[in-house]
Amino acid sequence: MHSKEVDQHFALLEEQFINKMTDMGYEYTDIKDFIEDRGLPEDDPAILIAGLSQPHAYHNKLQQKANNMGQDMRYDFADPSLDPAMLARGQAFGNR
Repeated sequence: MHSKEVDQHFALLEEQFINKMTDMGYEYTDIKDFIEDRGLPEDDPAILIAGLSQPHAYHNKLQQKANNMGQDMRYDFADPSLDPAMLARGQAFGNR
């Protein structure tokens, strides 16, 4: 795919998501502003609803990293099966 096709693809996905959320009763501008200002890692209505209802609690790490492009961009992966602290809390393998 060319860059223009990729941009159009994601713009279409965003519009479809926004339309779905407006059908659920949310304001178009609230959704669009939230996505542009705070970012949304995937098209999951639960993430958007939680972010709109508790904006102080929503922290998109990917958006924060994108805003700090001049700094070290390092993504860490913590394997819960190897982390004894997570195993002790019962959070490994999706047991939250």
